[in-house]
Amino acid sequence: MTEREFDEKLRARYHAAASSWTPETKTRDALVERLTKQKAPRRAPQYLRPAVALCCCALVAVAALFAWQGQTTDLPAVSEETVQTQGAADAAAPYAATAGAQEGETAGGSGEAAGASGETADRADAISPKQAEPDAALAMMAPETYADTEQAQNDAGAVRSSSSPLTGEEARAVAELGALLPASQEALPEETAYQETLESGTVLTLLCTGTSGELSVRVSAVTSEQRDRLVSVDEPETYDLTLCGLPLAESVPADRQSRVENPIFTAEELSVSVLKVRREPEEGTMRFGVLCGDFVAEYVCKGMTAQETYDAVTSAAYFTSGT
Repeated sequence: MTEREFDEKLRARYHAAASSWTPETKTRDALVERLTKQKAPRRAPQYLRPAVALCCCALVAVAALFAWQGQTTDLPAVSEETVQTQGAADAAAPYAATAGAQEGETAGGSGEAAGASGETADRADAISPKQAEPDAALAMMAPETYADTEQAQNDAGAVRSSSSPLTGEEARAVAELGALLPASQEALPEETAYQETLESGTVLTLLCTGTSGELSVRVSAVTSEQRDRLVSVDEPETYDLTLCGLPLAESVPADRQSRVENPIFTAEELSVSVLKVRREPEEGTMRFGVLCGDFVAEYVCKGMTAQETYDAVTSAAYFTSGT
């Protein structure tokens, strides 16, 4: 009931009461008092309806938010699975194409299939781990032996093309290079050798080990980097480790570090006294090279005295044959 309807109803009652008024029943004051005590019907406040609407909207928004979060949580797993599936398909595509080509060749004739199988086997042999890293055993036993030499060859653009294992005697029989390898040492009976063919030339590697010592030597044609490390015995500051503090990087000028770390002596100037000052104070390792004509033999010796090292180096055919 609206206020207008209430007012009209109130007036109608008033007129009805006034028309039927008599002194015996009710007085005017009693009628007025009755009318004034009449209460208006209760109504909901005007602001209640908008508040209810806002609450409903808030509940709908919260429900939508929870639903969206649930969908977002499920998306990564589906996306990852899709990516993995797609990646597997992409990775398998080249093999599928290769398989199709091979099937076509096989259909062409059994002779062609046999030829393809032989070619595949040759390729597998060419890239086998043993052939790809022929001096892995040498590098494992003496990893620091050839690090500088290999780095220098890489800097010079030398690329390994082939390699083959040899016995010590087979390595010594290699023309020119084999003459720089030391003779078999009684204290170092175990020998392992490799011949490598690089774009820069052939390299011979020999490792001799014993119960208490180890000698490794790498022979190759002299390079410009090795010539830069050539020293004279008249300049001890370029090779004498007893004059240097540790670490060498802090005690030796940068322009002399490569020579101090790995000096190369001429065959004529090599001596026991020179090798004595090449012993590293901590491990007793001796690192040096010997220039013999157009070739260089670079040594790393462990657990050996200077005299033993000198005797091993000069036991090579280059020294004993009087070349």
